[in-house]
Amino acid sequence: MVEQPADPSLKAFRLLVLVSTAARLVFAATAGLKYEEAYYWNYGQHPALSYFDHPPMVAWLARLSTGVFGNAEIFVRLPAILLFAASLVLVHRVARDLFDSRVALGAAVLMTLLPTFEFYSMMLFPDAPLLFFWSLGLWCGHRLVSEGDPRWWWGVGLTTGLGMLSKYPAALIPLAPLLLLVLQRRWALLARWEVLGAALLALLLFSPVLAWNAQNDWASLAYQGTSRMSEATSFRDRFGGSLLNQLLMLSPGGLLAVAWAVAWALRRWREPRFQYLLCACVPFLGLMLLVSTRRLVQMNWPLPGYVAAILLLAALWTEAEVWTRRRGLLALVLVPAALLSALPWVATFAEIGALNRADDFSGWTRMGQQATQIRATMPQPQQTFLAGHGYQAASVLAYYAGDPQNTLSNNILGEHAKGYDFWTPPERYLGWDAVYMVYERPKSSGDWRPMVELDPPDRLKSHFSRVEGPQNLTVFRGGKPLRRYVFYRCFDYLGPRSVGP
Repeated sequence: MVEQPADPSLKAFRLLVLVSTAARLVFAATAGLKYEEAYYWNYGQHPALSYFDHPPMVAWLARLSTGVFGNAEIFVRLPAILLFAASLVLVHRVARDLFDSRVALGAAVLMTLLPTFEFYSMMLFPDAPLLFFWSLGLWCGHRLVSEGDPRWWWGVGLTTGLGMLSKYPAALIPLAPLLLLVLQRRWALLARWEVLGAALLALLLFSPVLAWNAQNDWASLAYQGTSRMSEATSFRDRFGGSLLNQLLMLSPGGLLAVAWAVAWALRRWREPRFQYLLCACVPFLGLMLLVSTRRLVQMNWPLPGYVAAILLLAALWTEAEVWTRRRGLLALVLVPAALLSALPWVATFAEIGALNRADDFSGWTRMGQQATQIRATMPQPQQTFLAGHGYQAASVLAYYAGDPQNTLSNNILGEHAKGYDFWTPPERYLGWDAVYMVYERPKSSGDWRPMVELDPPDRLKSHFSRVEGPQNLTVFRGGKPLRRYVFYRCFDYLGPRSVGP
């Protein structure tokens, strides 16, 4: 038997995965953690069935990786990087099954360059496991509808349950195969006991989140549901801000290209492959558009819907020969997208003072060292806890001072502090001393803007017998101020209730 020559598109894809993964590992080893990453790492330091903001998958992954390899930044981020590489493989496989290897390579290139995927592929966010399980669910759903084998319902149920342990929107993973089967009137594949079995499997996998919520007055489900939808802003801010976020996440050209691809696919609606991909993206993206009329849609929320959308875009561009004949159109989309995706790299590897207000990666190590030094000079260092004003400050303080079990947030002042409200109760530290940290960012005017306002400034005095400070540490990068840390020495903690004169 004569061996067939290797497909050059497949070889290029393998090289793309290898090089891009290696590059992300370099970034992960070099850049400091964003405060969100430190927060999710802190999840793993407080094992629980679930958490206030999100389900537990991101905590489990972080705990597993750092438990095996250590707490260095690269190992905090390692699960996200590996899961994204696996997501690339899955999306490539779906594209090959539906189209060909050229479309599959194009989809992988888009996933590698578009900011909406790049930002969440090399940092520890719940979106990384969500993207993986969504991509796996997309593949299982395709096998279900293309083969007509009801056993693939188990794959859909498995990915839905595991996806919902990552982020709640994964509940919509079965929507694409369900809609397609209804549209094609394939009732026999819908009226199977495996459908109910898959739903029960998903529910069983999701049960830790339900158990945690039942034990905590349904706090997480309420926060992600009614609380978020009731945030008061103007329609202009909600819709305009949501649109701006997507312009940043896809680049202006990328957003227009996705809209073009969806419109093109709608004209080919009768083809089953386009029906499936449209069912996998249009309802989800339509839901995000509807949400934008009620509240601001964050940058990462539409991410799952873009998976099928970029498959459509890669198919359109291959058929229209954009990759080879319309280089100007290609550059209009990919160049701005690549520049936006490069921002974290530039902020990390180039000390450019003009970018300091957008640099969330640098300057944390010195803060952690300073907090540790201050605690060492307190009268009883072993009975001195750390606290950051706002979950952001508390999380980077916990990571870079290396004491997550004794780091609290503004919940010690009787304020809400997200996940910190459900971890160590402040009352445990009655009578202890504390090092309290607030951090500030530089404004264009040269003034400082606190990440979370400590208002009034003497608020600490009603929760401690004595407060000394502030003691400031300003960190510079590229010759300009990057961040200012304000430390207070606090003595004899009186509890979360204000104790005034």
